[in-house]
Amino acid sequence: MWPHQFTIALGDVAVGIGTDDDQLATTLAPARIEPGELLDPERVDFGMEWHPARPARGVPRSLPTNQHGSSVIGRATDLAALRDGLLRTLADAAAPTPPGCVRLTGLPLLRDGAVELVSPDDIGQLSHRRLVARGYSPTYVPSVLIDPGTLTVHIAAPWGTDAPPTVAPLRTWWAQLPAGEAGHALTLGQTVAHVAHRIAPPMIEPPTVPTGADAELAALVHLVQQLPPTLGSMNG
Repeated sequence: MWPHQFTIALGDVAVGIGTDDDQLATTLAPARIEPGELLDPERVDFGMEWHPARPARGVPRSLPTNQHGSSVIGRATDLAALRDGLLRTLADAAAPTPPGCVRLTGLPLLRDGAVELVSPDDIGQLSHRRLVARGYSPTYVPSVLIDPGTLTVHIAAPWGTDAPPTVAPLRTWWAQLPAGEAGHALTLGQTVAHVAHRIAPPMIEPPTVPTGADAELAALVHLVQQLPPTLGSMNG
């Protein structure tokens, strides 16, 4: 399936990469290692497929994708945007969450110098072309780091490049309405409970048991106090 399949080191963890993108394979070449016993050679942790197989007649064409395991990170015809997103994802995959911050899942959209974080439930309904037409610049990463104290979003710089990290104010973040709660105001506790599943789990299995879950939940409470989510769909 993958013309290029290899192992790279992210911190102390070995991960598998599969891609049909020659440029990505070249960019990641300095990080390649022998898998040894650290990686099942059949497993691909992160994949980038530019040229999906042609579907059967009458079936919609598949778009190029980035993926983490079986989960799609991004789907678009803009290959540069997908490559940028995967390199940023790899740069951030083994990074710890700083004290006082929380990492939330969702698609960050940059417009007019600020970020809007789309709910994961809405991502599959968004067209890259339409987002760009509306003035948004999507960054195809599975989660972002948010500092509730400054209400800023932090996205790592692409791995192995000279591009800068993205640091921008958080304008809004979207969350789907809880079932049966349309038209009802939620308390702080109800809101936190509803969005707690958005705290992003580790993208790769760390060599030791991760800590800090309680600290991230406290940071989420702080975020909801400072800037509650916009409940509903970005698409209305």
